[in-house]
Amino acid sequence: MSFPEADIRAVLLDSLLDNVRNQATMFGKILPSDEGELASSPIEIDSLVVVDISIEAEPLLGFEIRAERIVRQGGYGSVEEAVSDVLFKLAKEWQKHHKLDHQHV
Repeated sequence: MSFPEADIRAVLLDSLLDNVRNQATMFGKILPSDEGELASSPIEIDSLVVVDISIEAEPLLGFEIRAERIVRQGGYGSVEEAVSDVLFKLAKEWQKHHKLDHQHV
């Protein structure tokens, strides 16, 4: 079984982009319409938002996430920065989790 990187990236990216769009609508901000441009645009992403969204990846991982291990305190400067950082840390957690599974077999 391998780390479901593409699926997790899609969940994180879609959820964060939706959050950014909702925030922009609430505060009357205009955002780039292109998803790639929006993902890389300098937009402040609160760490608590990333914690909430990261939990959506748990069903794909098959184990519970400890947010303090994967989400950087202080937030992120763009959607892509948040996705890349969380994805990297989730991959490490995946490896640790599956290494432990193999030791208990």
